[in-house]
Amino acid sequence: MKKKVILLTEGTSTYARDLLRGIAEYSRLNGPWAFYRATLAPFYRSREQPKNLNHLKAWNADGIIVRSTGPEMTKNALALGLPTIACDDNNQAPDVPNVVSDYKMVGVMAARHFLSRGFKNFAYCGFDTMLWSRERSRYFCETIREAGHKVHTYSYPKTPKKRMWENEIPILTAWIQSLPKPVAIMACNDDRASHIALCCNFQGLHVPEEVSVLGVDNDLLLCDITTPPLSSVALNARKAGYETASLLDRMMLGEIPQNHTIYIRPAHVVARQSTDTLAIEDKDVVQAIRFIRRNAREPIQTTDVADAVALSGRALYEKFMKYLGRTVYDEIKRVRIEQISEMLLQTDLPVYQIAQLFRFSSTEHIARYFKTATKMSPLAYRKRFGIVSTNSIANLPKNA
Repeated sequence: MKKKVILLTEGTSTYARDLLRGIAEYSRLNGPWAFYRATLAPFYRSREQPKNLNHLKAWNADGIIVRSTGPEMTKNALALGLPTIACDDNNQAPDVPNVVSDYKMVGVMAARHFLSRGFKNFAYCGFDTMLWSRERSRYFCETIREAGHKVHTYSYPKTPKKRMWENEIPILTAWIQSLPKPVAIMACNDDRASHIALCCNFQGLHVPEEVSVLGVDNDLLLCDITTPPLSSVALNARKAGYETASLLDRMMLGEIPQNHTIYIRPAHVVARQSTDTLAIEDKDVVQAIRFIRRNAREPIQTTDVADAVALSGRALYEKFMKYLGRTVYDEIKRVRIEQISEMLLQTDLPVYQIAQLFRFSSTEHIARYFKTATKMSPLAYRKRFGIVSTNSIANLPKNA
């Protein structure tokens, strides 16, 4: 008999739509299920939501996935007495499985993206009223401070009137203008990043040369229509959606999960024009880094980099330590690992083909090289952080 599942969620944000894609893919491969989708407003907007869900009882559903804008909605969903999974970062339900983003990894990944570009000035802009925004800020700031730098944080206006976008524009603009330049700003999500870019455009501040901006969610449309196009931390919400549906399937068969949490982890930073800059004063270091990035698939050595910028190995080493705090070899390996990681996550290429692209002699060689930096094998890395694709999702076990 076909299972009936209520989807109590908004469907306008990339985050929500990717969750729904993963759920739909599980249903297609293991069902199909019949869905009743009750649409809600975007999760961080303050809008009126239905107070009572008793009308949903008539549908005789087998389970429910809820992504609400507040604890009252989740409470009403639980009152239906169905196997339930909550997907609300801001209001986690105590007695059911929750789907939440990995705040720490998001903040750390964003911080490392900026630190690798040589920035000394940092800022964070989000929504103080949202737990997920505060937590992303917390781990971004911790990582930056551990590197020896200060982070300027934006204070979201306290009153609803000042939070209206037309009223907040001058407040946000004044904050951006007050920051030391060049500055790297992490936004809590792509919406917020687009707000920052818009304020910079109004005031003639150059992005990314004066203000480098990084969002979260990798909303393709929003990133592309922002000027300049936004860099963003991509999340594997689609894979989490598949895992959510798999867990709900088992719950509808009678399984009682214990303290089960599904994490939506960041996959990688999709670098676009809004962070395409190096905040480094020394032209030799900038030239060397660009040479490394262009040639990262080749087995280049520190001597190749020194020759490319017409410096001795010792002189280039001292400059790298002064401006980046790491050696030329460290930078070569960091960039190669970064590009291998992107290849693992953005393609379905087998590891042996990736090894060939990066001129490794064997899969064992690339595995050793990769594991020394990430503490996991290429396959384990792809399994943990990869965004599930239509081609590979069928290979996931039902209890993934």
